[in-house]
Amino acid sequence: MNFRRLSLLLALTVGVFSVSARAQLGVYGTVNVQQVSVSGKNVAPVGGGGGVYYDFKQIGRIKLGADVRGSVASSKQGNDNGFNGVGTRIHTALGGVRASTTLPVNWIKPYLQGSVGWGGSNFGASQNISGGLAYEAFAGVDLKVAPIMDVRLAEFGIGSIHANNSNHELKTISFGVVLHLP
Repeated sequence: MNFRRLSLLLALTVGVFSVSARAQLGVYGTVNVQQVSVSGKNVAPVGGGGGVYYDFKQIGRIKLGADVRGSVASSKQGNDNGFNGVGTRIHTALGGVRASTTLPVNWIKPYLQGSVGWGGSNFGASQNISGGLAYEAFAGVDLKVAPIMDVRLAEFGIGSIHANNSNHELKTISFGVVLHLP
């Protein structure tokens, strides 16, 4: 009985990791550090994010696609009051275009992305989240660890949230896991 379960588990594992899929659809989850700048002060809450991308066009080694993502980050540190204050929260919901490629070493996959959407924060000053137009440009590297899975080694983003009649610089560093769906 235990041998059958072990055999089934082994067969499923081999099947999952040996699928030769030309991934066009990817789902990812990340851990993020997002820094927002308000009145010359910076706060960097930690949180998580996720998204879905679809590569719809391939030109040589370059794949073009679309991406939809969201993230939430929070911290006990506020912009004005140090630790254990109101805290800082940042929320984003973005969509955009992406371009990725494979290098001669095909397990390294760099990409660039430009996204626009909604971003909001309480900016460490109140309980209420205010927001508006947000945009961010991303550059990252995924490392292939299995035919259907990559590790997002690093992703760097820089952009802005327009809220309270001013622009607030937003910087993001993240890492995570990407699952490819055939």
